[in-house]
Amino acid sequence: MEPYSGFEREIDIFKRNGIDGQVLLKLTKEHLAELGIGRVGVSIKLHKEVSLLKRLHLKPNTKKLFMRNPFRLIFGLFTFHWAQTSEVVESDAEKRGFDVRPPIPASIMYCFSAVACIFFMWALIISIMMIILINEMSDDKEIFVLINTVMSASSQNTSGRFFTLGMFFMSLPVGVYCLYNQDFGLERIEISQPDDLKTFALGICCATCILIALLWVFAWIFSIPRAIGIVYASKLKATEDDINLWIQSKKFFDQVENTSNNRI
Repeated sequence: MEPYSGFEREIDIFKRNGIDGQVLLKLTKEHLAELGIGRVGVSIKLHKEVSLLKRLHLKPNTKKLFMRNPFRLIFGLFTFHWAQTSEVVESDAEKRGFDVRPPIPASIMYCFSAVACIFFMWALIISIMMIILINEMSDDKEIFVLINTVMSASSQNTSGRFFTLGMFFMSLPVGVYCLYNQDFGLERIEISQPDDLKTFALGICCATCILIALLWVFAWIFSIPRAIGIVYASKLKATEDDINLWIQSKKFFDQVENTSNNRI
């Protein structure tokens, strides 16, 4: 039996109208009705066959894929090659977004984003472990021993170091994304849209990129240093309060002592 037996009439219609190749892949049920193929059963079955041909045609690279070994799968955590296997697009469609950019910046963005996420994850894990350790202490004495004896100065700052490294590594992918994907996919809106709308969309994209850059600079130059400064301010304020309390207590005891001496 031939692959398309039962569609002899429809094949003749396709040949008479020059429907082949890319044109065949664009056929819809409405097009079939316009060609005179109106029988429901034939139309549905023929549309399924066309859809099958379209899937096979639009995914040529999928046939070349093979299962990677565990080492290449681990390496894929940093390269994100597995996230670049999609081919489900229309034959005349343009792939939009970051995948149309040069591959090297894309690899840099994915790799450093993964490294930053790993540092953030360990910072979170260590912080949670510290909370659990302190929560397991029975009294203030045990907490004091834990903080001052068991935990060295370096181990106390481990989570902070991981967090800082994560922020540092995240700076690069943010910059790469803004440089190579400044339109966020909005610049390539349909050609049929008014020019004013396209200009407005491009303006919004540029404003968003500028805002992201300003927020990142604000975080590094003002917000994070200010948070660190709060540590020193809190300690100085606590020390100042203790000194003032000690002065007031000393004055009170001096007054009590003077009063006692006068009575004597």
